[in-house]
Amino acid sequence: VTIEICSACDCMTLDWTTLPVKPGEKGVIKAHFDTTKKEPGDVVNDFINVILENRDPVTGYPIIYELKYQAIITE
Repeated sequence: VTIEICSACDCMTLDWTTLPVKPGEKGVIKAHFDTTKKEPGDVVNDFINVILENRDPVTGYPIIYELKYQAIITE
């Protein structure tokens, strides 16, 4: 599996494993959320799109995962 693109909102900086991940191995997606435009108590519900270079063998379309997260901003 090879991650082609990871995308998220403007408040998120992403870094991910760029080399192919073989069966039994692990890859990493690091996400840094910038809270400077948020207030304490704000609730953030968002997602990170992960698009693989690999194709669905049946449809031929790219394989896409949506990673959902929720954060509550504190002081």
